[in-house]
Amino acid sequence: MSLLVANLLLVFLCSTLSIAVITIIEGEIGQPLTLDLGNNVSVWARKLVGTTRTQYISRCSEVFKTNTNRSSCDSWSNNANKTGDDAIVTADGRLLIENLTNEDVGVYFSPEEKPHIFRTKTGYYVMPPNVIQVLTRSSKRTQTP
Repeated sequence: MSLLVANLLLVFLCSTLSIAVITIIEGEIGQPLTLDLGNNVSVWARKLVGTTRTQYISRCSEVFKTNTNRSSCDSWSNNANKTGDDAIVTADGRLLIENLTNEDVGVYFSPEEKPHIFRTKTGYYVMPPNVIQVLTRSSKRTQTP
């Protein structure tokens, strides 16, 4: 097999293994952080560092907010067990973490978001779903010189 064919095969294999577009966001501890996937998302998921379970949070409808106790939305849960309430999904689908902590470090995504398939004159290409890696940094107010 020629070197050119081997290189083309390697490029093809690497390009087909892309499963997500990763954005890295660093937020300040103790401050709010807003995440946006660029579309109207109603369910967010996260996998935190050091855990194996996926947690989910969903947007509450206005009717649901006024008629119930909101325990099944606007709070993180895994398998119906509430794991946190420091975040909300806004009306336009953004995720607002109200008070960022070191425990919020992890990967955030939406299970609703699927790969985007585009057609061009020469064929098709696929854009994988977006994933956001959240990191933290110390608050500037608490740092000493």
